[in-house]
Formats: sequence, C-alpha cells, structure tokens
Amino acid sequence: MSVTSLVPFVLLMTLFVVAGYFLCRKVSPYNSLVPELLRKKGYYQELESMRGILALSVVVHHAVVYYFLLYYQTPEISGRNATFYSQLGTAPVTFFFFITAFLFWSKLIADPKPQPAKFMVARLRRLGPAYLGAALLMFSLVAVFSHFRLHESPVRVGVDITRALLGETPQLNGLSYAPWLWGVTWTLQFEFLFYLLVPFLGWFAGSLRKSLLFIAGCNALYAGTLVIDPAHWHLHGFFMFRALVRFLSFTFCIGFITAHLMRNERIRNFGRSKWAAPISIALVLVALFFLPAQQGPLESIVLAIPFLAVAGGCDFWGVLRKRPLLFLGQISYSVYLIHCLLYGAILIPLYNVLGTEMRSPALFWAIVVVMAPFIVGMATLWNHTFELPFMGKRTAAPRMVPISSNVPLQSKPV
Repeated sequence: MSVTSLVPFVLLMTLFVVAGYFLCRKVSPYNSLVPELLRKKGYYQELESMRGILALSVVVHHAVVYYFLLYYQTPEISGRNATFYSQLGTAPVTFFFFITAFLFWSKLIADPKPQPAKFMVARLRRLGPAYLGAALLMFSLVAVFSHFRLHESPVRVGVDITRALLGETPQLNGLSYAPWLWGVTWTLQFEFLFYLLVPFLGWFAGSLRKSLLFIAGCNALYAGTLVIDPAHWHLHGFFMFRALVRFLSFTFCIGFITAHLMRNERIRNFGRSKWAAPISIALVLVALFFLPAQQGPLESIVLAIPFLAVAGGCDFWGVLRKRPLLFLGQISYSVYLIHCLLYGAILIPLYNVLGTEMRSPALFWAIVVVMAPFIVGMATLWNHTFELPFMGKRTAAPRMVPISSNVPLQSKPV
C-alpha cells in the first residue's frame, strides 16, 4: 500500500465520525448542547458541520506531511494522489476563509459600526485561551525533546517564544522540528489581521456594489505589490501585507459576496434545491483531484458554488445535520490547534525508536489510525477546558457564531 493511498483517508474520516458519535452522546455538556443547536432556528448547522469535516481533512493531510517530513525532509507530498492529499490541507483553508469572511461581513451588514475595542476583546476571549494552552503544550514538548537543556542563549529562546506566541514558527531552542509542532498557526495571523480590519470596513459592507469596490481595491493593491522589490526597499512586514491583500482579493472576497447573495431568496433556494448537492460534490472533487494546491483565484471560483450552496442550507441529503458532524464542528478549533502537537508528541519519538521500520506505509498508517480517536478525544478535552468556559451563552448563539479556520502545515504564502 502506498502512503498516498485513498484507503487511509476513508478509514480515518470514518473513525473520526464514529468517535464523534459516541462523544456527543456520552460527554456533558455536548449530549445536551448538540441537540439544542440542531433545534435552534436560524443557526448555521450546515456551516458548523462543514467546519468539522474541513478540520479533520487537515488532520489527514498532516499525517501524510509528517511522513514526508520524517523520511524525505520536505513537506511536499509526492506520488499517486499527491494532489488530493495536498488539497486536503489547502482547500479547507480556502473554505475557512470563506466562512470567516461570510459571518463577519454578515455582521457588518447588520451593524456597520461595531466598537473596535469591544470587538477585539470578544475575539481574544474566544480564541485566546485555547491558543495559549496549545502554546504551553508546544513549549512543554520542546522542553522534553531538548532534554530540558538550553541549546541557545536565554535571550534567543525568549525572542523565539515571543515569535511563536505571535504565530511564527521558529526553531525554538535550536530544535529543527519545532516548526512541525506549530506550523498551523500562520492562518491565525491572517485571521487576526482581518479582525483588526473588520470594525473599519462597515461602509464597504453596506451594499454589494460597495463590497465589490473594496474587492477591486484589494486586487489593485495586490497587483501593485507584485511590482515592488522588497529587498531593495527593505520593507519590514511586506510579505505579510502582500499575503493579506492576496487573501482578501481571492478568498475572503467570496465570503463578502456570499453575505450579500444570501439576502436573495432565489440564491437561498438554490442551496435547498435537488441540484445543489451533486453540483457541489462534483466541484469539490474537481478541486481535490485536479487543481494545484494553492489559495488562488481558480480554486476560489471552483469552491465558491459549494460554499454558496452550504451557506444557503444545502445539507447533502441530511448529512450535515447529523449530531456527530455538528459536534465535530464544535471542537474543530481545538482540533486545529493541537493535532500537529499530538502528531509530534507520538510520531517523532516512535520515529527515533523504529527508524526505517516506520517507513512502511502500512505500519505508519496503523499508528495514525490508532491515534485518530485519541486526537478527537483530546480536542474534546481541549474544547471543554479552554473554549466552553469562555464562550458562555455564545456556545448556542444564533447564526453569526464566529468560526476560526483550520490550516495546513506548509510554507507561508507570499
């Protein structure tokens, strides 16, 4: 069996759903919360369930990435079905940016002048505790892998800790595989930058025409950044700025437009039509098997229709309204934050012990399969400990529940 066989993907996704099935029924408060969300009118159950599927697709993607990092010293996936497994990490990022933009642009349409301080405090309260908890776990793993010894100066380690807290991926304490543990956080950097902009973009959300004007401005600005030589001008933060404008131009923009289109009854009816699900599935398969794994305009155009359908209520013959998937959506932020840490905590020590024996795809996937319920269980514990206590009533809030993205372990876009 090849490491990029499609069989492990099917098996892992099945195990994730099975684990979700038991946990959402046996663990409090999810055994009461999930049914309540399913009954709640106006709540985006389909988007929440989709978030769970997207996060777990990234988990499978990173299993393959870890294999290639361990044995080929590269995150680039190659071989049969390489495009599929690469897209399992990239396409969810695109979808998550769609979701984030859609929800917050919808809020701006309803309230174009949110209070910036209050808005940011709410975002930090929602995302910060789980993030800091994951950072503490990462620092602990680095300490264990370093045998509790400093391999760099305390000042350098302190600087790298600060960088890691800001979402960067330094080789903390000189540990070459420290970035593997924390490589998913680059998307949070762009999420946070987007949040900083949201309170000041209300005017552009006022109408579809104004939103298109904003998108056109972002595209023009991105085109302008392509002709600048940052090395010549020594522009600090230039690549981060260019990547943000690129995401606004090619991915977030789909969420902006969808927020306006959802006000049209005909568009909403498409999501509930008999054609929405098969068309969406066909387009998603095209993206997974045939498109290059990058958050570009082509990928966004292909995935825009499936997203429009789900936002309009397409539940894929009832699948997205099942309790296990909604539960997995509830814990997806925790899944995103800690799954690479769990891979590192288990796969790296096993690699040090087994060496080339673990290069066997059958043995490698057997280990990952055993880890699958553990990952879902730990994410549930993480959500219960670091998310629910800080969400309060917002756990069961109406439609505009903010959604955080889950992301692949790969190089930062430029």
